[in-house]
Amino acid sequence: MELNIEVVEGNKRNSLQMKGATQESEKTAINNFFKLMNVDPDTKLESPPKEQNIALLNNETAKDEVVKHEKEEVKRSKKLPLLGSETRSNFSVYESVEDKEGFQKPDHWITGIKTDEDGSKRYKCRYWCECGGKGNHYIPLDVEEVECRDCGGFIDVYPATDEIDQEGVPERDDFGNFFVARY
Repeated sequence: MELNIEVVEGNKRNSLQMKGATQESEKTAINNFFKLMNVDPDTKLESPPKEQNIALLNNETAKDEVVKHEKEEVKRSKKLPLLGSETRSNFSVYESVEDKEGFQKPDHWITGIKTDEDGSKRYKCRYWCECGGKGNHYIPLDVEEVECRDCGGFIDVYPATDEIDQEGVPERDDFGNFFVARY
């Protein structure tokens, strides 16, 4: 029979290997080894503290189980909790802004059209870039591409729907967009 014992306590590490020992001599060796490390071998730990990781390995199967268990412990969520998340509401920014007294929605939020001082109109265009950037631009009818605010790349513009009125303005889609731009 082969016996392998490894004890890790903080930055101290000790191991013991025995081959061909009897069960009684293994038991004695284990007890003496743990006493040397100032650890009571009869103490049963539910889960050893992180500073003191004790592994008793007497065959390859047990060793594989310990390694598998240690790998499972290492897997942690990489997502950090949001600070103050319990105080955040489930309302959109627009809804929470609407709640403020005296606030009026800009007309272009409703119509999807911005009218400049000179009377020219710009229409809402939603874009999605291959870098992951997305947003809205308000563009004149003759614009063929828009610039991504995140990476500076250019994306081709298309009408949001197939229907175009007599002035050349596309009908709005379900999200209020006149144009869309996708990579």
